[in-house]
Amino acid sequence: MRDLFHLPDQNPLTVGGLAKFCNASSDGAINISCVWNNPQINFNGLNMRVNNINSGSSSTLFDFGIVNSSLLALNTSGRLVMGSNTFGPPSIGGLTLTMATIGGNAISFGNFGGGLLGLQLLSSGSITFSNTNSFGFAVADVGLYRGGIGILSQRYGANPQEFRLFNTHNGTNDEWGYLKWDSNVLKLGATKSGTGVMRNLMLESINRSAYIATPTVEQIRDILISFGLMAAS
Repeated sequence: MRDLFHLPDQNPLTVGGLAKFCNASSDGAINISCVWNNPQINFNGLNMRVNNINSGSSSTLFDFGIVNSSLLALNTSGRLVMGSNTFGPPSIGGLTLTMATIGGNAISFGNFGGGLLGLQLLSSGSITFSNTNSFGFAVADVGLYRGGIGILSQRYGANPQEFRLFNTHNGTNDEWGYLKWDSNVLKLGATKSGTGVMRNLMLESINRSAYIATPTVEQIRDILISFGLMAAS
């Protein structure tokens, strides 16, 4: 392999100021080869420390790209920049968070104050699931969205949605309850598959309850009416 600039381990070289390297071959403009053979030493392949007394807001510690297009850069805040997307650990109120801004949608991990610790999205963000195991041809046909203060929405255009809460699950002999839209009718019930058992359903509040075994749609309707949750027709 032909190297335009070669630094063997035994003869390190310090370069001050501006250095430019260009190589028209496939060998690489900079090709570094070294040997690490001591488990007691924490080696560094590249080590750069910048005394950033004052610099522009778009300054970077490195910037890789093609011609005049930046593909991957690291800014002075320690955030990776990939085109218009940024990833990295900004400091907010002394708390270190990992954030990503992708197409204007932000994802944050960390402590947000007020006892909130975990994952947080912007109000316009969502959590969606692909209908395949390949992102390249994926359709996000199930999604969770913020619908307002204290409102969590599950929606996908004009497609009716269903929520399932499982009692047991092994993929064959399952038992679950459901809340779903079916032919423009909102249904609440319990069902099963395989040798699973058809479980009972109970609706309750502080001073009343309704308990039925293997409920039918008509029974559920009567219970909802008795609780004042549905108008009689």
